[in-house]
Amino acid sequence: MTRMNLSALLMAGVFSLMVAAAMLAANGREGEAKPPIVDVATNGAPAGGFGEEVNGLRAKVSLARDQFGLHEPIVPRYVVENVSQAEQIIWHSGFWPNHEILVRDVGGKEPPLTAEGQVRRHAFSPGGERDKNAPWKLKPAQQDDTEGKFDLTKLYDLSKPGRYAVQYVYEEKHGGWEGRLLSNEANFEVVAKTAAEGSVEKRRPESPK
Repeated sequence: MTRMNLSALLMAGVFSLMVAAAMLAANGREGEAKPPIVDVATNGAPAGGFGEEVNGLRAKVSLARDQFGLHEPIVPRYVVENVSQAEQIIWHSGFWPNHEILVRDVGGKEPPLTAEGQVRRHAFSPGGERDKNAPWKLKPAQQDDTEGKFDLTKLYDLSKPGRYAVQYVYEEKHGGWEGRLLSNEANFEVVAKTAAEGSVEKRRPESPK
C-alpha cells in the first residue's frame, strides 16, 4: 500500500468519526428539555392565554366564542392567577374602581363609551374615586375568576360590525399586591345577524325606480 493510499484511508476514517460524533450529539439534544413555546399574540408570554407575569400575578381574559351578533351580550371570563410562592392580596371593588376594561378596534382605537362606561372610566381620571371594599387572599397557584363578568356592550358602543380586541387591566398601589397587571388580548368580531336564524344579515337590493 502506497503512502498516498494510506493517507486517504486515514482521512476517510477521521471524517467518519466526525460524522458519528455529530449524530450522537444531535440525538442527545433531542432528549433535552425544550424551552416553552412563545405565543406572539401574548407579547412574548408563554402560550396558554395569560398575559405577562407582574410581581407574582398573571391574568387571562377569554370569550366563549369569537363572533357575536349586533346587540348580543359579550361577557368575557377574567382570571387572575398567583404564580408566586407567597400569598397575594388583591382587592374586589368591581370594574373599574381598580380594574379597567379596554376594547379596541383593528386600528387600535377605542369605540365610544356608553354612559355607564363613562361613569366607570371616571374612576381612573384625576380625582376619580377608587373605593376598595373587599381584600381577597390568593394562595400560591390559586386562581380567582369572581370578577370581570361584565357585558362589554353596556360599557362600549359596539353597534357597528367589525373586529375588536378586549384586554383587562388590574392596577393597585394601596396595599397588598401592587402594580399594573395586563391580561392578554382576546379577539372577537361583531357581525350583523338576523334575530330569527342568527345568520349573517344580507342587504336586500333596492327596488328600481
